[in-house]
Amino acid sequence: METLVASVWSTMSELLLRVLPVTFVALFGTELLVQLGLMRRLEWLGKPLTRVSRLPPVTTLTFIAGIGSLVAANSMLAAYRNDGRIDDREVVLSSLLNSIPIYLKELLTYHFPVIFPLLGPWVGTIYFMTFWLAGFIKLLFIVLGGRLMLGKGDRPLPVEAARSFEPTSEEARRPRSFALLIQDTFRCQMKLFTRIATYYVVVTLIVLVCMELGLFRWMDSLIGPMVWRFGLPSSVIAPLSAYAVNPTVGLTSISTLLHSRAITEYQAILALLIGGFLMLPMIYARSMLPKYVVIFGVRLGALIVALSVGFTLVARVIMLAVVLMTG
Repeated sequence: METLVASVWSTMSELLLRVLPVTFVALFGTELLVQLGLMRRLEWLGKPLTRVSRLPPVTTLTFIAGIGSLVAANSMLAAYRNDGRIDDREVVLSSLLNSIPIYLKELLTYHFPVIFPLLGPWVGTIYFMTFWLAGFIKLLFIVLGGRLMLGKGDRPLPVEAARSFEPTSEEARRPRSFALLIQDTFRCQMKLFTRIATYYVVVTLIVLVCMELGLFRWMDSLIGPMVWRFGLPSSVIAPLSAYAVNPTVGLTSISTLLHSRAITEYQAILALLIGGFLMLPMIYARSMLPKYVVIFGVRLGALIVALSVGFTLVARVIMLAVVLMTG
């Protein structure tokens, strides 16, 4: 028992000191950029993307909304569909387009504060490139799909939709001092950071204890053959089992092996790419599918999620092939 506690405590303390300070700085900096209005500079991307994809004008508005909330953006799409302003094909492509800003937000809120501190610059860069490659493939599908499937006719932007992005109160228009902006940002992000840190500590503790007790061995039969096929050491099986259940905890375990030199950077890259083939369908089914089914219904919701999973898996296949050829 003492050995179990000592092992878990050692891993937990090292990772918390390495990850949480960087996480807070990244969250604070990102929110400050949003409050200063710099993130809204991405709005100019919306019109060219919708135009080249032949998507309806309302998609520009939902794309802008997606910068702040993907759920809000997709809810707007569902409302436009119910009103007959867009059809099912436009809904699918527009919903995929709404998720494009996530690739920038994830870089600022996940890759910089979590991935790079855990995995280091080289492994972190490959992980980041894989993520962005999936976004590029998705964007390419949106553009080509829109040009092949949608007509060329332009439709006017609904007046009430355009007004939904205009401030309606004097308070919304009133500028705040920079000191007050810093204070509000700190207060807002401190609450978010507390939730993230609590979740990270609790989930990491649970998974590390389960790993020490061998409770993830049922997944070894799935992951083991893949690991041995690529010549990876058996020490990565348990972290990949955790990775399939919770990516952050799996990355934490891979990070521990990497920093203790139990595995090389090349082996860590291979392990993460391989583990993603099991992790991604589970994550998408658990987190994305219920939201999209509620908003768009079973048929369209499942189709959008299936396409998103497919783009991500294709990106991992490409990166895995590149790493194997160059490694």
